[in-house]
Amino acid sequence: MALKYEQFPLSLWESWSRRDMARFHDGECACKWASFRKSSGACVTGATLVKMARDRGYSDPDEVWTLDTPISIVSADEELPQRMDTVPALSRDGRDNPLTEPPDPWDGLRETKTFLSRLFRPGEFVGFSMRSYQHKHRYIPRGRGIYFRTQDDILKAIDTYGDVEKALGSYDPLAGAWVRINPLDGKGIRNENVSEYRYTLVESDELSLQQQLSWIRSLRLPTVALVNSAGKSIHAVVRIDAGSDPDLYSRRVDYLYQYCRRQGFIVDMQNKNPSRLMRLPGIWRSGHKQYLIPFTPGTRTFDEWYEYAENSRDNLPPLQRLSAVWDDMPPLRPVLIEGLLRRGHKMMVAGPSKAGKSFALIELCISIAEGRRWMDTYQCAQGQVLYINFELDEHSCYHRFADIYKAMAITNPRTDQVVLWNLRGYSESLETLLPKLLRRIHHEDFAAIVLDPIYKITDGDENSAHDMGIFCNQLDRLSTQKQCAVIYCHHYSKGSQTVKKAQDRASGSGVFSRDADAILDMLDVKSPVGAPPAFRIEAILREFASPPPFYITFDYPIHHIDTTGEIAAWNEDLDDLGRGRMIINSDKKTNKELRQDLMREIFDEIQKEKQVVKIIDLVNAMHLSRNTIRRYIDASEHMERDENGFVYINYKKKR
Repeated sequence: MALKYEQFPLSLWESWSRRDMARFHDGECACKWASFRKSSGACVTGATLVKMARDRGYSDPDEVWTLDTPISIVSADEELPQRMDTVPALSRDGRDNPLTEPPDPWDGLRETKTFLSRLFRPGEFVGFSMRSYQHKHRYIPRGRGIYFRTQDDILKAIDTYGDVEKALGSYDPLAGAWVRINPLDGKGIRNENVSEYRYTLVESDELSLQQQLSWIRSLRLPTVALVNSAGKSIHAVVRIDAGSDPDLYSRRVDYLYQYCRRQGFIVDMQNKNPSRLMRLPGIWRSGHKQYLIPFTPGTRTFDEWYEYAENSRDNLPPLQRLSAVWDDMPPLRPVLIEGLLRRGHKMMVAGPSKAGKSFALIELCISIAEGRRWMDTYQCAQGQVLYINFELDEHSCYHRFADIYKAMAITNPRTDQVVLWNLRGYSESLETLLPKLLRRIHHEDFAAIVLDPIYKITDGDENSAHDMGIFCNQLDRLSTQKQCAVIYCHHYSKGSQTVKKAQDRASGSGVFSRDADAILDMLDVKSPVGAPPAFRIEAILREFASPPPFYITFDYPIHHIDTTGEIAAWNEDLDDLGRGRMIINSDKKTNKELRQDLMREIFDEIQKEKQVVKIIDLVNAMHLSRNTIRRYIDASEHMERDENGFVYINYKKKR
């Protein structure tokens, strides 16, 4: 009576009764079992049996428990992952096979037998739980359930009685029933009672059933059984094949879950323990069936799947729906240089040779280390900075930092925040250097890493978009993995720069102008006689609004902003920088005088540097075709060209 009250199966009573064959008679237990009814008054319960056993000297060797003790499977301090609303991948055959319903009429007993035969071997102890209780609108397994019956005993009982409740025990059809995924030792239900670490449970109840099924199929998991839980999830029993080694089991389960996560399938981490309960197929739950889903295994063993997974790993982040962050947007990356650059982004400082670009970058390193303004303009967040020197002699580099610190009049300098790596004479391509760099700074938290200059570490053709694209990808990898700003300097291309847009002045492929999140352009400009070199600073930004250009002077060894306006007055003609091509193309009716003046201005700029000017020089400077340049020359008032492509001035030109 107590066994039936606590929803244990008839077969358990018969199995115990057979120990005394002198008094056991077939059918007698079943007859009495059918006569037991629940009473509204006092009745014999499981607690009565426990008390009677303890009064006669029984004690549990593992723990003290009662039939009302709920199962606690996940430790209280285990952190569950934040789930993301991801887009499911396609199944491996390119189509998402629809989730099918069980056949009608449904043979639940057959599904239970199929499941137990597939997961367990004869003689292995199977843990299951038929009893439950309701807690906050959920049904939870009650107590530890049954863990001392073998697979063959259960299958025999099912065949004998043809009724799951008589074979396994009564259950609440609103709650369903559960089974443990791995065989036990018959002594308990703890993880240490698992006799073979064979399977793990893969489940994700945040996605639709069809999406879950698509993920499981597309990832080619070594699945043994798929069970519709009659709720929000599909339970996939997946091979781990760790034998009796719990450490190997833990490592393999971690690998499996992390692989699923990288692909975008966020599985429930609470299923990692080997004694986990899952839904038992062949059972009713709230009017729905817990049933087996037909499937074809993606792989047959864990080793076979592991080989597939290693070959298919791409280390790419998962797809993510905008709805997952719409109501709770992630914070933007911290600002490193106010109005210019964030951590995790890239900035290029471009300028002509010997313009003091390295001095400017060292000033920036110091400004970040000290948390002060750079060039008296851009406030820097304080942080640790790494300066990688490819060009200067090591001792000269140290002295340059010291000279700039002194010129900036900084007392109590935070020199421990500046880290130098002197690689003059050791330069190699960034692709080769990057793994070594990441290994050396593995435990460091740099706000910025400065590469000075990059021409020392570029590999391939500087003018090739393909080669420079590969190079820029390495910069992305560095900024992404270390979540720091990557800042580098680059030189101008040859020829006049005044007719180019700021982002087009850097030497080499246009990839440079498109790749960086921020470009700081240092154009050398006119200054009064005897005055220090002057530069026009123009910022082209992706993350912030571009500020107005301003002028600085290079008073060795540091730069100062021109607050007098004198340098700007000397260079009023630069307000329309980079508009040469726009002027020419904006209106086909542009008068002839404007075209002649523009051509002459560009010619004079080139002649200052090269003495001799060729058509190709004008082509490169103005970004126009040879034929167009020839037409402009032929239409000009004083410019001429010869058959060798040279361009010259002839004030006696006849038109």
